[in-house]
Amino acid sequence: MSNTSKKSKIEQQNKESATLKEMLKRLISIIITLVFMIIPFLYNIIDFTYAQFIWYPSLVGFILIAVVENLMRQKPVIENPLFENIRIWGEVTLIPIFLSIFVFNYYTIDYIWHWVIFIFAAIYMPAFFINLMFVWIKNNEQTEDDLKIVMTNICKHILLCLFIDLLYLSIFNDWLVSTLIFGILAVTVIFFNVTSAFLHNDKSLRFFVVMEFLLAVAFSIYLIYIIPDAILQNIVLTITAAIYGGFLTLVGVAWTIKKTADDKYSEDRKKAKPFIGVIGDMSEKANVAYQNPVHFCKKEHGNSLRMKLNCYLQNSDKCIFYLDKVQVDDTDYYPDSSLFIDKNEIFAIFIMEEPDWEVKDKSIQIFITDINYEQRIFEILPRIESRYEKIVEIEK
Repeated sequence: MSNTSKKSKIEQQNKESATLKEMLKRLISIIITLVFMIIPFLYNIIDFTYAQFIWYPSLVGFILIAVVENLMRQKPVIENPLFENIRIWGEVTLIPIFLSIFVFNYYTIDYIWHWVIFIFAAIYMPAFFINLMFVWIKNNEQTEDDLKIVMTNICKHILLCLFIDLLYLSIFNDWLVSTLIFGILAVTVIFFNVTSAFLHNDKSLRFFVVMEFLLAVAFSIYLIYIIPDAILQNIVLTITAAIYGGFLTLVGVAWTIKKTADDKYSEDRKKAKPFIGVIGDMSEKANVAYQNPVHFCKKEHGNSLRMKLNCYLQNSDKCIFYLDKVQVDDTDYYPDSSLFIDKNEIFAIFIMEEPDWEVKDKSIQIFITDINYEQRIFEILPRIESRYEKIVEIEK
């Protein structure tokens, strides 16, 4: 009984100690945050050196608290929606804003608000695009190629935003050389984005393509305008006009070539598409199809297979195709031998299964390879009692 009392007393002391430590941590956190936020506004009351001595440690503490609390969250950031991400990382990204308050009061720097906007854009724009990518990944099924395309586009837009932000920094500081450099880089990235969008023929990006192109024109006009030498300005203007003209011509030619190739591909695809018809059980052709069966069974099967499902089909005189497999209830069945279906050929599909396999209005999906080596999927739809009357192509 004595040991139990001692153990209970020790547990109570440990609990009180943990509570005290937690309260102390919270108190320190509150004090650091208050010092960080209030001290910059007291520059007329507190001595300059003393204020810096208090404020800088509180700045470090505020950053550490924000980062540690974010890292200790149970849910990973990538699994949260966009606005949840912005809320979580808002504590860290607000630091430049609070820092600017201190800068306002203790340092004499030209273009303070311009610097604040520059820092704000440099932090938030990449964060916005990265979070946008995370949301897209979470809410959409994508292949590895789709993921690479999305990441490439995100990187291009982040790079463009950073170049524009650096251009803005150079403009308000009146740095001529860096203005020209970052302006040219921004226009180059825009040209690359516009060209990629045209070549991929993505209709959803047309608005952004037009906006980016107009932005590039505006940047070009401004860069030409700030050139101090009139003769050099005229030379650059002529070269720029030639570049824009050549760019539009090249994009137009590339788009025409791609459009022609796409149209040809679409036409060839239509020509290679098989036209298959379903033969009714009571049709005279049903007997012909019954004499030309294709047996399908699973890769692993027993020895007591029976024909449990069948349908009769006829290929048109349009083109031949290769019959890869069929699928029933998400189960794959393969032909007993490699099989080409010739033009006008009449044949039957026999699904071989165990005797106890239930048959009731099951649709059959057939997987074929056309003469362009493109795989297509057709679905044979039953009416009643597994009697088939319609076949449709399934778009992948």
